[in-house]
Amino acid sequence: MASSSSVSHSTLYQIPKCGCNRPMRMFVSNSDENPKRRFWKCTLSL
Repeated sequence: MASSSSVSHSTLYQIPKCGCNRPMRMFVSNSDENPKRRFWKCTLSL
Protein backbone atom coordinates (compact mmCIF):
# COMPACT_ATOMS: atom_id res chain seq x y z
CA MET A 1 0.00 0.00 0.00
CA ALA A 2 1.40 3.36 -1.00
CA SER A 3 1.12 6.26 1.35
CA SER A 4 1.13 9.92 0.50
CA SER A 5 1.21 13.11 2.43
CA SER A 6 0.34 16.66 1.61
CA VAL A 7 1.77 19.83 3.02
CA SER A 8 -0.02 23.13 2.92
CA HIS A 9 1.79 25.92 1.11
CA SER A 10 1.12 28.21 4.06
CA THR A 11 3.33 26.03 6.24
CA LEU A 12 6.13 25.98 3.68
CA TYR A 13 6.20 29.67 2.85
CA GLN A 14 5.58 31.83 5.85
CA ILE A 15 6.02 35.57 5.49
CA PRO A 16 8.71 36.72 7.92
CA LYS A 17 7.92 39.43 10.44
CA CYS A 18 10.02 42.46 11.25
CA GLY A 19 11.29 43.29 14.72
CA CYS A 20 8.20 45.50 15.11
CA ASN A 21 6.06 42.35 14.54
CA ARG A 22 4.70 43.54 11.18
CA PRO A 23 4.70 41.32 8.09
CA MET A 24 7.55 41.98 5.69
CA ARG A 25 7.30 42.35 1.91
CA MET A 26 9.65 40.81 -0.66
CA PHE A 27 11.35 43.02 -3.23
CA VAL A 28 13.72 42.29 -6.11
CA SER A 29 16.86 44.38 -6.56
CA ASN A 30 17.48 46.16 -9.87
CA SER A 31 20.98 47.37 -8.98
CA ASP A 32 24.10 46.46 -10.95
CA GLU A 33 25.75 45.14 -7.77
CA ASN A 34 22.88 42.75 -6.91
CA PRO A 35 20.77 42.12 -10.02
CA LYS A 36 17.53 40.25 -9.34
CA ARG A 37 18.48 39.63 -5.70
CA ARG A 38 15.43 39.09 -3.49
CA PHE A 39 15.22 40.87 -0.16
CA TRP A 40 12.66 41.51 2.56
CA LYS A 41 11.59 44.92 3.82
CA CYS A 42 9.28 45.95 6.66
CA THR A 43 5.88 47.20 5.48
CA LEU A 44 6.15 50.07 7.96
CA SER A 45 9.11 51.55 6.07
CA LEU A 46 7.32 51.62 2.68
